[in-house]
Amino acid sequence: MTRRAAKRGTLRYDRQWDRFSVQCGDDSVSLHCGEEIGLRIGRQFVWGRLEVDMAGSWCIIFPGSTDGKSTVLTLRTAGTYDAKIYL
Repeated sequence: MTRRAAKRGTLRYDRQWDRFSVQCGDDSVSLHCGEEIGLRIGRQFVWGRLEVDMAGSWCIIFPGSTDGKSTVLTLRTAGTYDAKIYL
């Protein structure tokens, strides 16, 4: 697992494309299901795989988890997060 880049910006859900993205000034980074990311929101830091769980919620789970019980953070699709993301 190699950390490629750190970006600070606004994490938001794009309903049109059914995905999350991070807006960093004029730059936008799209996040895709199955991608391993690190995410710092306030004082909370999580590292895992971005997935959609059985209930249809976007969440970050520990890499290698297949049972859906290792959810680290469930992401809201309404509103935004001010976050630092590690891709």
